[in-house]
Amino acid sequence: MYAFPYQLEVNRVEQSCLFKLTWGEGQRLTAQMTYPIVLTTAYQIWQRTYLNFYQKELRGKAVESGSVTPPPTGWRSKLAEAEAKLLSEFHDWLNRGELIKIRGTLAESADREANAPLDLFLSCNSIDLARLPWEAWEIRTTSGMIRIARTAANITQDASPKVQRQNPRLLVILGDETGLNFEAEKQAIQDMKLKRGVTFLGWQPGQKRHDLMTAIRTAITDPQGWDGLFFIGHSNETDLTGGELAIAPGESILIQEIAPDLALARKQGLQFALFNSCSGLSIADALIGLGLSQVVVMREPIHNQVAQEFLAQVLQGLDDHQDLHTALLRACHHLKLGLNVTYPSAHLIPSLFRHPQATLFRIPCRGLWKTVKQSLPGRRSAIGLAALTLLSGNLGLQAELLNQRTGIQAAYRQVTRQIPTDPPPVLLVQIDADSIREAKISTPNPMDRRYLATLVDRLTALDARVLGIDYLLDRSHQDRDGAEGDRRLAQAFRTAAQRHPHRTWLVLPTVRNDMNPGWLSTLGEIAAPTWMLEGHINAATYYIPYSQGDAQSASYPQRLPFAYLLALTRQLQNRDHPLSLPQTEATLWEQLDRTLQKQGTPHSGFFPPQAQLHPITNFAYGIGQMWLNPIIDYSLPPDRIYTRVPAWQVLKNPAAIPQGDRIPAQVVLIVPYYDEAGVAGAGQDTLPQPAGVKYWLRTSQQTSFSGGQLHAYLVQHYLTGNLVVPIPDLWAIVVALFLGAGTVYGMRRFPNPQVWCWAIGGGTIGYGLLSLQFYISAHLLLPWLLPTAAFWAYTLPECLNRRSNRKPFFAMLQRVGKELADISGRSR
Repeated sequence: MYAFPYQLEVNRVEQSCLFKLTWGEGQRLTAQMTYPIVLTTAYQIWQRTYLNFYQKELRGKAVESGSVTPPPTGWRSKLAEAEAKLLSEFHDWLNRGELIKIRGTLAESADREANAPLDLFLSCNSIDLARLPWEAWEIRTTSGMIRIARTAANITQDASPKVQRQNPRLLVILGDETGLNFEAEKQAIQDMKLKRGVTFLGWQPGQKRHDLMTAIRTAITDPQGWDGLFFIGHSNETDLTGGELAIAPGESILIQEIAPDLALARKQGLQFALFNSCSGLSIADALIGLGLSQVVVMREPIHNQVAQEFLAQVLQGLDDHQDLHTALLRACHHLKLGLNVTYPSAHLIPSLFRHPQATLFRIPCRGLWKTVKQSLPGRRSAIGLAALTLLSGNLGLQAELLNQRTGIQAAYRQVTRQIPTDPPPVLLVQIDADSIREAKISTPNPMDRRYLATLVDRLTALDARVLGIDYLLDRSHQDRDGAEGDRRLAQAFRTAAQRHPHRTWLVLPTVRNDMNPGWLSTLGEIAAPTWMLEGHINAATYYIPYSQGDAQSASYPQRLPFAYLLALTRQLQNRDHPLSLPQTEATLWEQLDRTLQKQGTPHSGFFPPQAQLHPITNFAYGIGQMWLNPIIDYSLPPDRIYTRVPAWQVLKNPAAIPQGDRIPAQVVLIVPYYDEAGVAGAGQDTLPQPAGVKYWLRTSQQTSFSGGQLHAYLVQHYLTGNLVVPIPDLWAIVVALFLGAGTVYGMRRFPNPQVWCWAIGGGTIGYGLLSLQFYISAHLLLPWLLPTAAFWAYTLPECLNRRSNRKPFFAMLQRVGKELADISGRSR
């Protein structure tokens, strides 16, 4: 509701019309135009055609200039043509240049208040002007909306006082039903959600006029008061008495007769009246003049079935807690678009008259719906929330947020001293640039297999129990050194796998073949599948990999991750009783899997449930998401994950290896650590350094991150169960929306801006600290940025909805920002 409503007075003197627009604190615009006679002619033709089409079952006397004749074939098309002509002439007149300033002012004001419609109050000094369809005036706006309500030219009373009732009370007066049928309207009123508070009153056979009048006046002046008054029946305009209502066969009452009763009802809270009857212009003008807040009338005679449809739509809008004007526009829209073929021109007939200072009637929300509606976000908040929801599904953004989160978690671990103390489970033997120069290898891609064989022999001699080779061995390199390299490496593998008393478990890599279905596996001449395991090395930078395979083909079974097999064989080495496998022609994996199944401990039993694919994760893969897929925890310091030893030191100075001449307690990985490393191309094995790793290595010279280091993190996670499960951003945003709705509801019910601002700010910081700790203690990653942004997008407009709220709110923000800066400085 505008504090200073826009009011447009249109006064006609002979053929001249004066338009006067007033608003604000005395602002006004005036314009003068000639009234076109052709508009009166168009209206008369339309009215005559309208009455000829609806000549039966009208709720009043069809009085107009000219006679009403039986409708011949084609009256519907004639009425449509007359309506189009009337509206064309009407719009041509109102779109003239003389009104350009008035139209522009209204449009600009509507656009400024785009979140709510601009109400324009119209009054006319001439009944001929008042009969025109002013509600159909289309004032063009960019984003706003203008709705036209009529008002009386003379108002001597204030608007009805606002009375708060637990349940609205409605009085329904049923008039003379001769030739009509009120059953549909009575049923529509009874079907409203109002449990009680509706009273029906009407003529009973044999009842005298005096008794009926007394009953009506007594009901109107009921001390409990009414919120709304409905009249259903016949009515007509009168020149001096405010109109007449047919209350019984052959009996009517004048508005003037019940004016004192209506004035008393207004003081007791009567907000609106709806006359679902004919020709109500004089009725509305009289009641608004008495101070009644809102009156809905029909400006022309109305057909019985049109009146029924109209009332049903208005009641449905009120039942949906719309204000009276919105409900009326909804009903007219329904008549125009849904029923215009059956009831042409009917949408032009209803009008709402309002007192300029009245608040529109609306049935208040109760219970849960009231709570929900009071907590719904505004338009701008809804747009922001929709944008955040869409962003939550962007995998690139999720990966970057996850990366930055591990950096923050690393700092939090250091500040709170929550760093694991267990020794690193992985020994990384890195073939780096120094090792390549020392071995005089001219071209490291592909790597010289004789050099790999030498490393395998040395690590076998040092009693390495689990040995992984991060080099793909799917092709022969006879073009470089004949068969010498392949034979040397095959012999080294065979020696390691068959040595006594403790064998070395060999785990070799495999990848999908991008060109043909299947996998790029180790050559059988180099390593036989009966004494080595193969795991896929396809791994995302931030997520724990799962088994892969082609479900359509039995030829390519599921392949387990490379790091998973390394961790599994390490777990088998730590058993009290070493695993003894039968000597069969089956692959080593088949032997291993069958033996573990017989012992009642399948391989999945060595790892926590998070290491298995969750059904929700499987579903999420289908929609391009990574829901509940455990992440790689780069917040752990690298020196708790692996020990780095250059390959040249392993060969020349074994004492550099931890534990001297024996390394049975660790998973040993031979990995590349040079620029040219990569399966599909040079440099493919060099990855961007994650933020968590970068935090721990910020004082060192290391700036790169290799696939071997990634596999080392994975091995550590499988062995220790340090599998952090991320809660999806979308889920967290949904929770944030519910919390935001509850907060907004609380802010509106218990307004205390400063307390709420501190509570929101403190809650935001508290949730951030809680999510950091949950990451470590519960192995759950609770998203912070997007859900917090969603919560603030929901609640911030409410914090700023009054200027008085802004000063304490922004002061609180400054204090919170300073505290965060201090915490960040200490963590560095």
